[in-house]
Amino acid sequence: MSFMIGIGVLLEEAATNRLRQFELRLAKESGNWSALRQPPHITVKVPFPVNSTADIDKVSGIMAALAERTDNFEIELQGFGNFGDTTLYAAVKNTHELLNLSDQLIEEFTEPGEAREREQRRMIFHSTVAKDLGTKEYEKARKYLQHESLALKARAQGLGLFLGIDNLQHWVVISEAPFKNI
Repeated sequence: MSFMIGIGVLLEEAATNRLRQFELRLAKESGNWSALRQPPHITVKVPFPVNSTADIDKVSGIMAALAERTDNFEIELQGFGNFGDTTLYAAVKNTHELLNLSDQLIEEFTEPGEAREREQRRMIFHSTVAKDLGTKEYEKARKYLQHESLALKARAQGLGLFLGIDNLQHWVVISEAPFKNI
């Protein structure tokens, strides 16, 4: 059996709750609750397939080792952005530590060549607050965000291993690895 997994940075509780509040407000405004299918996080390794639970355990171990040698750090989220007209996100302002983590994970779990280079070039660090929006839903959510501001500093707590379930409709954290100095 194969599985789809991804890795994201998990934030401290207050920041997670604040991002979840934006997700809930946007869901209420737009009528689309899709963003609630995953916990707030910042993706540092896009989802990729593995072939067994043993592979999941291996990835979890590598992720834990990386987290163990990484000091916790501050992330600043400021403002909102979008991917096309289907996804809205909280924008990440500082990315040095995230880029370092992402590069290490991409190096570890992506085959050399074009796919690796493409993932590194396209990585936009963000925290999704609305996704899978239709045209009208997007317009309602975008209009709501025009009256909102976001300036949030948060401690990165560690890495989370996400598993896609229900035909990738939901993403659950199946393993967490704290950073040093938490």
